[in-house]
Amino acid sequence: PPAPPPEPLCERLDLLAIAQQLPNLRELRVSGCALELSADLGAFASKLERLELADVTIDAPLLARIAQLHQLKSLAFTRVRAPAEGLIGLGSNLKEVERLELRELETDSLVGDLLGDLHALQEARLEGM
Repeated sequence: PPAPPPEPLCERLDLLAIAQQLPNLRELRVSGCALELSADLGAFASKLERLELADVTIDAPLLARIAQLHQLKSLAFTRVRAPAEGLIGLGSNLKEVERLELRELETDSLVGDLLGDLHALQEARLEGM
């Protein structure tokens, strides 16, 4: 199937420019904008400590970009959908994540499987599941 059209506000989201202009940025929250996230989230690989994603479907390219964020200590997903195979392997790449927040996920969402995969986890918040 063809890729969905870009969301109007997302067309102007330039994560590469943000990463270059804000080299000390440690926290990022993005709602929607799956195409932009899949393309450029890796620009934050060496510095991002907290990532919050909302209203997005995590496909294979986005999963790969999230897995590059080895410095993450906190990860939050709100109304996020995962592929049928879930987020296999993400936990083994994100070894520093100490805090996980899962909010308003679909019933039987495979995103919840992350709880068992994040071995450094110290805090988990599950809201509206």
